[in-house]
Amino acid sequence: MKQKRIFKYALLIFAIAVTLVGCWQKPADTPNDPVEMPTDTTLPIEEETTTPPVENISPLPMSEDDAKIIALNEAKVQESDVTDLSIELKTENNLQYYKVTFNVGETKYDYEIDAGTGEILKEEEK
Repeated sequence: MKQKRIFKYALLIFAIAVTLVGCWQKPADTPNDPVEMPTDTTLPIEEETTTPPVENISPLPMSEDDAKIIALNEAKVQESDVTDLSIELKTENNLQYYKVTFNVGETKYDYEIDAGTGEILKEEEK
């Protein structure tokens, strides 16, 4: 009996020793140098594609205020200097545009601004 007990303890000590030795060793496939992670975390931006406009459907118009601001900025005038301001939404050949007219002193300004894009289609200064 005593021999069995000694054998069990020896086997237990051996198992513990093998486990501890295995914990202290590095795995064979682990590199010694730390892995460098890329610092650039930005994702590539895909180019936007535009869908051609569908015939007879206009984009929602921008506001009259937007058209006014575009015209005043283009004319390089302050709204406080403007008289006889007129803004009309018009449609011609399936194109919606704002006709913006105003006076500054003796000079009359006349703009046509695409209601979908804000592009100045016509500009006159008289």
